[in-house]
Amino acid sequence: MKPTTLAVILFSAAAHAGVIVEASGGKGFNIAPHIAQSVTTPSGGPWYSIDFSFLKTNYDGIVPVTRGDTYILSSPYFGSPGLLHTAPQIVAKNIAKTNYGHHFSDSVILQPNTTYWFYSTGVFPDDSVSAQLQGYGGGHGYYSIGPKDNFLQILGYDWSFRLSGLVVGAFNLPPEPIEPVDPPIGGVPEPATLATTGLALLLCGIIRRRAR
Repeated sequence: MKPTTLAVILFSAAAHAGVIVEASGGKGFNIAPHIAQSVTTPSGGPWYSIDFSFLKTNYDGIVPVTRGDTYILSSPYFGSPGLLHTAPQIVAKNIAKTNYGHHFSDSVILQPNTTYWFYSTGVFPDDSVSAQLQGYGGGHGYYSIGPKDNFLQILGYDWSFRLSGLVVGAFNLPPEPIEPVDPPIGGVPEPATLATTGLALLLCGIIRRRAR
């Protein structure tokens, strides 16, 4: 395999392996159609190319669930889902929906050891997202029972979620390929040279035998 090809493969694999925080498991919850979750980032980072999704655990395993749009906030919001877009503490809104969840612009940078609040504008039917009883210690779950009803904290419960991204500066560009090193002068001979030398020695032996 050529070094350049190897570098591209390594870059591609790393680009999809950036789970920052995940709280999975639990079971379906019927409390409300509008949900939010606060998440505390670990040490390391900072991170960009952010994806966020709520999770559902079923017979197919852990499945991302994305509905509506997702806002990142810098503090909790206790207004209604219908007015979420006017919240002054909004940090960013997703720009796309992917297989990994709601995706945010690369200009959105999450800092380490920092709590962020992820609020969805989507409507989640009963049992469409899993929840855990005291399953995640780095945040809290929130809910609203209607578009005009204020968000409230769910005491003792967290929504299952996955937050992923890439470390800033780590994979902005594929690693530079490793150039092959020329063998030093007087080093290991080429195979063709070995074959020629062996043939010459064989001929010399034949000639010496005939001379005897």
